[in-house]
Amino acid sequence: MNLNDNKKIRAVVDMMSIDSRPPLYSRSWSVSGAAAAPPTPPTTPPRPPSHALSVMQFNVLADSLCAKLDNYGCFAGPRDAMEWEQRGVRLMEEVTRHGELPDLVAMEEVDHFADWFEPQLAALGYAGTWSKKTGKRSRDGCALFWRTSKLALRGDVETLRYSVGGQIAILAAFDFVRSEAALAAAATASAAVSEAVSAVVRSVEASSSSVTAGGGGGAAATPPCPPPPPLAVAGVFVAVTHLKASKNAEGEAIRTVQLSELFDRVAAARAGLPCLIALDMNAAPASSACAPYAPSAYPTALAHALGVHSTYATALGAEPAYTTWKIRVGDFKSGEAKHTIDYIFATTDIAVERVLRMPAEGDVVATRLPGWEYPSDHIALYAALRVPGC
Repeated sequence: MNLNDNKKIRAVVDMMSIDSRPPLYSRSWSVSGAAAAPPTPPTTPPRPPSHALSVMQFNVLADSLCAKLDNYGCFAGPRDAMEWEQRGVRLMEEVTRHGELPDLVAMEEVDHFADWFEPQLAALGYAGTWSKKTGKRSRDGCALFWRTSKLALRGDVETLRYSVGGQIAILAAFDFVRSEAALAAAATASAAVSEAVSAVVRSVEASSSSVTAGGGGGAAATPPCPPPPPLAVAGVFVAVTHLKASKNAEGEAIRTVQLSELFDRVAAARAGLPCLIALDMNAAPASSACAPYAPSAYPTALAHALGVHSTYATALGAEPAYTTWKIRVGDFKSGEAKHTIDYIFATTDIAVERVLRMPAEGDVVATRLPGWEYPSDHIALYAALRVPGC
């Protein structure tokens, strides 16, 4: 679905353009190099057909954390820019402004599911699910949306509650929805395979008749013609989560436990499907002035037996310089914080075609995020992928 071809999306964009707010930060796509997918050895069969699948990962900054708790003072940006009436519309703008709509949208810190994101995205052809964090004071949770023209939910959605902390994860399996053209192409391919097998059988029969005519013994048994191969059902297994936030060694230890529990559950439930895990991990790949402790959650993810890679690191050669960048003022966590803590992990059978880069650091205003130029303190990740299937 192209932005310019959809009246419903244009209506949202028109609504956002009626005032003089500055445009959202400019972003560009980075096309993956040859290293984005492992090379196929010349002695192995060619890669099977695959599905294009696009995924957005977006911590949208909960309204209850930004405004409703009289928390304006924790961000350095303009007070008016923190109002939900402003941010909600601009969050939808970020989801829809990059050309093709994402097939999957994973969100964290969602506390306007039923009254905003669900109806807005339903109008654009999405279905979705939401699950709240378990803490008594928590108002937000995780959400997962999928385009129903591309994906069909397989079975039930699962909510995983970690053994430590009040965080949760959403897990779901999907089948790819086949278009009429795809079904016709698959049927044609199947018929071609069947005809090729039949041709081999006819050749064998002809050879057997020749041998029999020459006195070479009784007629050879004609091998049965096997039925055409069934049309394979391809799909993908998806998880979205938001791990413990505390930026200290204790918080990192909790995140590592949570991540191990999530990856163990995904490995057990995936039923052989390729996997995507979109998350605000709250964990950086390396120590920094903002995270002065040894990283363990990120290395644990890459070392787990599930076998994943970070789509951004694969495409860019390294993780982005930041995915969240904010200045807090007042009594609540004051100071500047710049982290890379948001990720889209994929099993190694999923290849990366391109990713949406973070805004250039020089473009980010002095008050950082959020503000008029961007509605959340986290930048949305967006990856175009190839998922195996036929």
